[in-house]
Parts: sequence; C-alpha cells; structure tokens
Amino acid sequence: MSIISHGNALDDMFVGFINNYLNIDAFVRANTIDEIRNKFQGLPAIVVSAGPSLDKNIHLLKNAYGKALIIACDASLRACEKQDVKPDAVASIERDEPTYTYYYKDKIIDKDIVLVAPGVLWPEIYSGFKGKMIIMSKSPDGPEGWWMSHFDAVKYASLGQSSATVAFSVAQMAGCNPIILIGQDLAFTGEKKHSELTHTEHEGENNDREFDGIYLEDVDGNLLKSDWVFKLFKDWFEYKIIASPGLKVIDATEGGAYIKGSEVMRFEEAIEKYCTNKKEKKLIEYLSDVEVSPEKYLDRCERILISISEEIKKIKKIKEDCKKHNKRLLKINKSYKLETCTETELVKVVLEMKKGDKLIRDIKKCKYINAYFNQIIQQTIIYVKAIGNELKNDNVKRNHFLQRNLMYMIIESADLVINEYKKANEFIIRKKGEVQNGGTVVN
Repeated sequence: MSIISHGNALDDMFVGFINNYLNIDAFVRANTIDEIRNKFQGLPAIVVSAGPSLDKNIHLLKNAYGKALIIACDASLRACEKQDVKPDAVASIERDEPTYTYYYKDKIIDKDIVLVAPGVLWPEIYSGFKGKMIIMSKSPDGPEGWWMSHFDAVKYASLGQSSATVAFSVAQMAGCNPIILIGQDLAFTGEKKHSELTHTEHEGENNDREFDGIYLEDVDGNLLKSDWVFKLFKDWFEYKIIASPGLKVIDATEGGAYIKGSEVMRFEEAIEKYCTNKKEKKLIEYLSDVEVSPEKYLDRCERILISISEEIKKIKKIKEDCKKHNKRLLKINKSYKLETCTETELVKVVLEMKKGDKLIRDIKKCKYINAYFNQIIQQTIIYVKAIGNELKNDNVKRNHFLQRNLMYMIIESADLVINEYKKANEFIIRKKGEVQNGGTVVN
C-alpha cells in the first residue's frame, strides 16, 4: 500500500526529509541568496543547459565570459570547462544518487564556482563540494519548510523542477536582465536527449528512449518529440515570463521547443547585443566567509531536537484524536443499520460524524505537518462533496465509509511520520555527540 500525501507517496516525501537532515553540515555553512540579491542589476545572465543544441553554440560562450553572470546546470559544467569558461555558479536540484555519480563523483570543481541548490539535494553532492554554497528552500510549507525554519540563511525561492529553472531563479533574484538560455531544447532535438559534450559514460545511449508521446512545437510550429517532464519545465519558464513583467528572456538555444514569451535569437547575436560591459565582481566575491563554531553548531542541534519533540507531540495528538473519532464511527456502525435508518436516525448519525470537522480543521492549522495528511484530506472532501447534501441512507453510508477510511489513513500515516522524525532525532543526537567529543565542525 502506498499512502498518498501532498501529491506524493509518503515514502517519496521522506526522501527529501531524510536528505534535509543528512545535509545539516551544509546548512550551517551555507551562504544566503540575500547576499547576491539585485547585485547584478541590469547585467545579463546566461543559463547553460545540457540540451542537444548546446553543441551548436557553446563555443561562443567564452565571448561572454566576464560580461555576464554565467550559471551552468550540473550536467553542462564539463561542457563549459572544455571551452575554458569557469561559470559563476553551478545549479543542481536532484535528490537522488545518479546526478552525483554522473556529474560530481571524483570530479574536482574550482572553488570559485558557487553551488546553488535546494536543501533536499543528494547528501554526497554537498559533503563533497569544497566551495561556497547558496541553499534555498523549494517550499515554505511542509517538512521542507519546517527544516528550513531552523536556518536563517535559507530563504524560500520558486526554484522550479530542474537545474535550469534553479539557475534561472538565481539569475532573476540577482537582478539579471536579460536572462539568456542556451542548451534549453526541452525536446529530443535530432533524436538526442542531451548534448554530446555533457554525456557521461554512466548514462547509456544518448537517444530519445524516454519519448512518451508528448510533442511540443518549435518556433515555426513544427512538432518535436518531447516528454511530460520537459513540458513541465517549459510551462514553468512560460509562467515565470508572464509573472515577471519587464524581464526579458532570450532563447538562444537555436533549436528545440519554443518557450512562449521568450525572444528567439542566435547566441552570437545575443552576446553582441547584451554582453557589452564587464561585470564588477564575480558572484563568489559577494559571499561572506561563514564560520561555524562548536558552540553555534551545538546550539543549532539543540534547537532542532526541541523542535522535533514538539512536532512528534503534535502528530501523536492528531493520531489520538483520529482514533477517538474512529471509535465514534465504529459506534455508529454498531448502533445503526445505515441502509434502513429513519430520517430522524440519519440526522443523529450526521451530527455525530460532523464532530470530525474540528479534527480536520485542527490538522490544517498545523503549519508544517499538515502536508503529510493534506492530500488524503482533500481527496476525501472532494468525494464527500460529490455525494451531495441530500439526506439519504446511501449518502450517509458512503460519507461514513469515507470518514472511516480517512481516519485509518491518517492513523497509519502518523506512525510512519513519527518514525521518520525519530530517525532524524537519532541522527542529530549523533552529530551533536561527535562535536561534543571534539569532532570537527565543517567550515
């Protein structure tokens, strides 16, 4: 059984939750996005993605070096290096192991390159990264919002779903205008998944094997093979363009799907038109040196442990309240035969069931942990509303069944959630003990 919560299976949510606390050393030494906010006002940014068309024009990137904020996706970092271009930053987003193996493992990354990423990143990426890092939160709510609330440097940002959207968001927050995209095909251009320059030996064949029947239009209206993930990225870019009046987005990919609202331009032309002035500082020069003393580290651990205890208490109360309401529902089953109840009896049953409304309101008021139960609650509400308000035996019986199912799902989910918080508690206690016993605080 897969218990659904906030649009994802609980075990899927736990992956991000686990990565967050495993990355505590990265959080305590991270810089904040506020240090570069609007520092590149009016300067162009170039987001280097790994689409197949990157092979056409990345050789021109060196002409923009020093005249634009250059942010490479982790997949395209090696392609930049092959052009003797050192990006200001590398953007990453994946919380699973393959990205680490493909692009970071056993690789030496120049310390002047800043890593920009969300906190749920695969832990070995952060632990192996020697340079400075800007960590952001993809959500101010749920378990991610709860974890980020313990770190003043971490700010919420609309990061999207790809390393390219992360790079775009950072460039926008830095004040860059225009933002120039290259390698952003969002399609299997030439039957390829990505640039040959970015391909690694771990990835297998570079082809369109992931094509799932989705087609997207190019700038001329021709249909290109794509997939639902690329479409998701495309929709995000188009939303950001609409939501950002005054921001000019130049698509200099020279291939791939058309991003509505962008201005399509050859990369050479974009460089000549917009990359005309030297930037005053590199991105890293705006970032302070973060020092973490043992006292500061231990204080952070203690605050997290207190918070974990508080969250577990809230979840346990939710579980107990749901068990009480479930008993109420079981009592209804024993006291009434819902298929043949009189109207008077149905009214009594409905009034008893409505006592669960306050429970749902209380769960929704829990700022962070409500995310674990939100999806199953919303689904139940939709099903209940579909029944209608007519007082009929079948309607009341169906409503009763839905409430029983909801209580069961919340009770079972609560146990799983509590278990994950206990694991986090054990990990933080262990980290705290290491420092108390003379262990090194990572800086």
